[in-house]
Amino acid sequence: MSGHGQRETRLQADAARWRNQVYADMTSPAGRAAMDRYRISREAVIAAADRIASHIAAGEALVEMSSRALRAAKYFEARGMVVRMKGDLIQPVGIRAGALI
Repeated sequence: MSGHGQRETRLQADAARWRNQVYADMTSPAGRAAMDRYRISREAVIAAADRIASHIAAGEALVEMSSRALRAAKYFEARGMVVRMKGDLIQPVGIRAGALI
């Protein structure tokens, strides 16, 4: 496999791991409580997680969140899944010892 193919495979795996981490957290008691606290629906979290995962798979380190998705960004930040950057940008946090993706 070429280096480019290996990179694509790794990025897709990172995206899947991150998205699966979000899905697992949403079903935990603490995750459900956080969704209630941030007044965000499961569907909105899933949509935002899928969008962020697509950026991870494309190799993008920063993701711009629309005004509609800022509530999801706040939820993800509170749950330790992203780091808020300048403006409406976020950076996903990897599942390997809290490393940034």
